[in-house]
Amino acid sequence: MVVILSAVAPRRVGPRGRIEIGPATVPLVILGMLVVSGVVTGRVLSETLIAGGAWRILVLFFCVAYASTSTDVTGVFDYVAYHLLLVVSGSGRRLFFGVYLLASVLTVFSSNDIVILTLTPIIFHIGVHARIDVKPLLFAQFFGANTLSMLLLVGNPTNIIIATSLGIDFAAYLRAMWFPSLVAFAVTPLLLFLVFRRSLPQRVDLHPQAMFRIRNRLDAAISVGLLALLFAGFVTADRTGMPLWFVALLIAAAFTVEDLAFTVWYEARGRQTAHPRRAGGAGIGRRRRIAPHATFGEPDPPVEPESALRSIPEVTNDLYLAHIRVPWKILPFIIVCFVLVDLLASQGVSAPVGRWLTAGDALTSVTLRTGLVGAVTANLVNNQPMSMFFARAITEAPTAGGTTHVRAAAYAAIIASNLAANLTLLGALAGLMWRRILAAKGLSIGYGEFLWVGIRIVPVVLVLSLLALALVV
Repeated sequence: MVVILSAVAPRRVGPRGRIEIGPATVPLVILGMLVVSGVVTGRVLSETLIAGGAWRILVLFFCVAYASTSTDVTGVFDYVAYHLLLVVSGSGRRLFFGVYLLASVLTVFSSNDIVILTLTPIIFHIGVHARIDVKPLLFAQFFGANTLSMLLLVGNPTNIIIATSLGIDFAAYLRAMWFPSLVAFAVTPLLLFLVFRRSLPQRVDLHPQAMFRIRNRLDAAISVGLLALLFAGFVTADRTGMPLWFVALLIAAAFTVEDLAFTVWYEARGRQTAHPRRAGGAGIGRRRRIAPHATFGEPDPPVEPESALRSIPEVTNDLYLAHIRVPWKILPFIIVCFVLVDLLASQGVSAPVGRWLTAGDALTSVTLRTGLVGAVTANLVNNQPMSMFFARAITEAPTAGGTTHVRAAAYAAIIASNLAANLTLLGALAGLMWRRILAAKGLSIGYGEFLWVGIRIVPVVLVLSLLALALVV
């Protein structure tokens, strides 16, 4: 509970607020106490993070995050936002449903994490160009990505965790998940529209002084190409046999080389393309705009580079700008969550849970029980540790070995791990990262505000999806 609270309500204390009490510090203190007390040993850490495969998930997630922030540095997302406004022809509702559809479709061909991290800057820039409140669009994007991410096995790392534990292949997964995914995909935007119908602008027009500027055309072209390779690598991973984490790592390495090369090139040419830019904000290497919608708040003060590239001005330092916006501070929080969940499993908690989840004769009761409990659990400990625990629990159930009840419980847990991300910001890694990215841009979406939206949508979508699963599994 202490670890969760550190992520929900971070604080700074001490002289001038130099001591941070948050997801970057409290989990490390808790882990240190567990190590000193002997509860957590080196063997436990090794089994959880290395043998258990948690490191693969972390590599995948943060490499995808870096690919997104590096692309944003070039101004590509600003360009996309500007032209998306032209396409919707001034219709606020069309833009709302268009963002939901775009996020959903892209998720099918990549993963929910990369879609959320990629589209978030685009939507932010839409608000800058059109001077509108983009919160309804952000929720449409976030909910869309976390809904259709359960359609394919590669749509979410949690899908992979649970499906591979049960020996479920790509084709079998699709046969079971297409119908509940379709139900969730159809119901979610209707409920979202009911929630936000009064907040949507009737018209969305470009502000007369809206403008954008690509930082460097070659830099932008390379970034778009690398991002396309990342999407292609995820889509073809099942056929090539290349792990998703390895695909993401290769692309992130390529982005690092690109950013370093252009940083050196900008410095060599003495190129200063714009005003000094705050880390994580909009307008990288572009002309200063009129202040955006009031929702976005005031700019943060400039941040001094703290790397070996300190001497290079921030505005020309692509490498620094991209890395500083990746929220590394949530890494200790996630690691400790993995360790704590694995400790529960090692104490014999998982087997009884597995027996309870798969008990009973009716498939409907199995799917509803597993899905509802899974969604609540995911919002207590995050959906990836929840998926690891549920995967172990289901495989340790007495009926393990591929029976219908076990498969039904596995698919229900997958549905829960995806839709739970739309209930609270703690439900998924992307939620925590999404909130920090928005905060860096001056837009605040609180935990209570997100819950108030999710609680009116997720329970309905979750129950309908689980009932749909019971019909086809």
